[in-house]
Amino acid sequence: MKPSRTRYNGLDALKLICSFLVIVIHLAIPSTYYYYLRGMARIAVPVFFLITGYFYVNTSRKKRKQQIIRILKLLIISLTAYLLLGALHIYIFGGIFSNLSSYLSSFFSPSSIFKLLVFNQSHESAVHLWYLSALLYVLIVYYLAYPLPKKYVFIRKNKYLILTLFTIVLLLINLSIGEFSPFIFGKKITTIAYSRNFLFTGLPYFSLGILLHSPFIKSLLNQIKPSVALAVTIFVLIFYLAELRFIDRPLDNYFSTAILSLSGFVFFAKLKINDTNPIAICGRKYSLGIYITHPVVQCLDELGVFNGSVMMHLRTHHRLRPYSGNSNMLLQSKINVQKALT
Repeated sequence: MKPSRTRYNGLDALKLICSFLVIVIHLAIPSTYYYYLRGMARIAVPVFFLITGYFYVNTSRKKRKQQIIRILKLLIISLTAYLLLGALHIYIFGGIFSNLSSYLSSFFSPSSIFKLLVFNQSHESAVHLWYLSALLYVLIVYYLAYPLPKKYVFIRKNKYLILTLFTIVLLLINLSIGEFSPFIFGKKITTIAYSRNFLFTGLPYFSLGILLHSPFIKSLLNQIKPSVALAVTIFVLIFYLAELRFIDRPLDNYFSTAILSLSGFVFFAKLKINDTNPIAICGRKYSLGIYITHPVVQCLDELGVFNGSVMMHLRTHHRLRPYSGNSNMLLQSKINVQKALT
């Protein structure tokens, strides 16, 4: 698995799969099997960070700067779009906010701005955009720190060892304030923003992608056959399910998340897929777009743009609950209208 400028079509396909796994996370189907499906789908964002980190090594400093500007623009445009979408529907239908003014105040409140800037936590009308904010921070950190100036001889010489320790420490902190919090602090820490941010999710998984370029790991991965990578992925998946069974509560990151993300990455990186494969093409072009815009489809459907056909099918067959965020706001808006008419 040599780092080259050739396209890894398998990873493009993986990006498309992960973009739909994000949608799975937000469906909120109240059933036992969905708990396990949603838990496994949590690898989606870590995989996005991992893939971005892997290809970051082979990008020029000019492209890295362009990447920062691109993500910043996407974040601003996306936040503005969801702000306007939420405001429009609250103005027309009402909602969980008493009026449009209270909604706008909540969006620009010091608390909301603080959560966005410190924890990458977006307003509830655009919760999923935390990923863009965290990615922006990660790209800025690595733009400033990688590669290090030549005067830092010791760090440059031992960069992969230091980066490995750095990644492990951040992942352990993530688990300590998440999955392992009852054992360490004697209680469950339920504030997701403490662990789901650029520092304890974005940086370790992005760094994990960079670590795949270390000479030792490269030589190891080059010897692994796709069948072996698949077998390892299936084994880790079974272990992941057992962990979900043991923990028995929804989290953003589990002990097995990093292992499954890594094994899945290796398997898809070794897949031989043609450049013309439609799944790879869609993943290459649309995965980020699907991630950013997927709540819009549900929001519009809740308001009857699609005559409720999308969500009605899911509710009929899967007893679907509405996704938190914009669609919750919009669903409450429809309820308010119905009450007013009865």
